[in-house]
Amino acid sequence: MEILSAQQIKDADLYTITKKKIASVDLMETAAEALKKEVTALFSKDKTFQIVSGLGNNGGDALALARLLLADGYKVQVDVLRFGGEASEDFKINLAKLSSVDECTSADKFHLLPEAIIIDGLFGSGLNRKLEGEWILAINKINEADNTVVSIDLPSGLYCDSLSEGAIVKADYTLTFERPKLSFFFKESAAYVGTVKILPIGLNANFIATFANENFTTELEDIQKIYKKREKFAHKGTYGHALIVAGSEGKMGAAVLAASACVRSGSGLVTSAVPARGLTVIQSSVPEAMAVRAGDHYLVEEVNDFDNFAAAGIGPGLGTNDLTVAAVQQLMEEIKYPMVLDADALNILAMNTEFLTLLPANTVLTPHPGEFERLVGSFSNSFEALEKLKLFCKENYVITVLKGAHTIVCSEEGKCYFNTTGNPGMAKGGSGDVLTGIITGLLAQGYHSLDAARLGVYLHGLAGDIAAEENSQEAMVAGDIVKNVGKAFLKIS
Repeated sequence: MEILSAQQIKDADLYTITKKKIASVDLMETAAEALKKEVTALFSKDKTFQIVSGLGNNGGDALALARLLLADGYKVQVDVLRFGGEASEDFKINLAKLSSVDECTSADKFHLLPEAIIIDGLFGSGLNRKLEGEWILAINKINEADNTVVSIDLPSGLYCDSLSEGAIVKADYTLTFERPKLSFFFKESAAYVGTVKILPIGLNANFIATFANENFTTELEDIQKIYKKREKFAHKGTYGHALIVAGSEGKMGAAVLAASACVRSGSGLVTSAVPARGLTVIQSSVPEAMAVRAGDHYLVEEVNDFDNFAAAGIGPGLGTNDLTVAAVQQLMEEIKYPMVLDADALNILAMNTEFLTLLPANTVLTPHPGEFERLVGSFSNSFEALEKLKLFCKENYVITVLKGAHTIVCSEEGKCYFNTTGNPGMAKGGSGDVLTGIITGLLAQGYHSLDAARLGVYLHGLAGDIAAEENSQEAMVAGDIVKNVGKAFLKIS
């Protein structure tokens, strides 16, 4: 699903109005009907709604919603905040249709009803300036109250496409129109957006598809298009031979998790290259995988005979001693098939950026934010990190999986796909090793690197969601993600 900018939303509104030969106020009515359907599903009829409106089109949406709720017998109070600025024409039309509103010319005249559901209709996606004066005071009143808050399109004060400044409404629910907004996916907005629900309002999908868009979400329907069902007469050779290069003394758990996840992802064969001290561990923990010795305590230069694989996952638990650095360099120079680089392989890459030129086409990097910062340099916020991510992928012809609450998969062309599965319970040691194994296994089966990354990230998050349901976010561990990869496959197939 496309993530639209403020300008794209405006363009889509105008195109839809022109194509349907309707007035803009008619599209506003459609939006209000979608809002009414959602809020009446969320809240019982004994609740009181306090509609808080600004003077723009977001306020017009709020006023139209108020009228529809009143017509259905709901208890509604409408407060119009007139703190300066010109009212939009559609706002004026909807205001004229209401028989009673409270006009507030200053924040001290704005009073919240105890226990009412506040509908925030102050500002929408067009806001691009810091709110000041009376607006700050009014928003602070909303945020300091105990009321449930529902924001229309965006929490007022939150920018659509860039880092916000100043006062922002803290919503419990954000009912956004047609497509999600970029700011919803970043940690800087987490305290404000609450639960996001996307409401279709009939914007022209064919026109939206013409946008030169760089930001998307990965949804179930996208994954179902990527996923390949297995063939009846297939054999283990059909689904590739994956290589996992991982582990060192004291860090064999990372190798176990990566190899286990690779097996679970459907690869026909899996071989783990581990230090000699870890052979017993890997073969007893993952009997479905083969194992070869690669060094004694750590990975060393004697890495060889790694030509006959379909994909490799390199990095979990390797360490970064000099011998291991030389071995990883050798692998980068000699391997010609798709690779996943994670953990210490990324740290080695950050310490030796000239190695970037050694990476084969379609290499997948899976950094967490700290590892990514070591690769590209510091950034001050998530929006800046996103731009650095796109530039890094374009310059180095790699696919990068930037892990987080909405893990971003960025293509070599700089297109970014925000994941929609996963939960905070996955913020545990070993979760990233599992992801490395899953993506490596998918690559071995012949998935294109971008598809393998998107599918792997989605499955990883979905398995984590299932694990959280069964074990709680607090108690779940990385091994639970591995155990639930099969259930995740069942949900997408």
